[in-house]
Amino acid sequence: MVLLTNLLALFAFAVKGLAGFGPALFIVPVLGLLWPLKLVVPYTAFLLFLANLPMLWLVRKGL
Repeated sequence: MVLLTNLLALFAFAVKGLAGFGPALFIVPVLGLLWPLKLVVPYTAFLLFLANLPMLWLVRKGL
């Protein structure tokens, strides 16, 4: 289960890096089949937060 979650996150964020659209399109539907949505949504939000931290650091002067 943990391996599936990690592989799904890796794939989703690789697509984000290549295409620029959100990995939530992949993570939420697949994990929604395995976990309750009350866990999937915060988990996805936390992953997105972690993934966007480097970009937030780079653009902090412009805010």
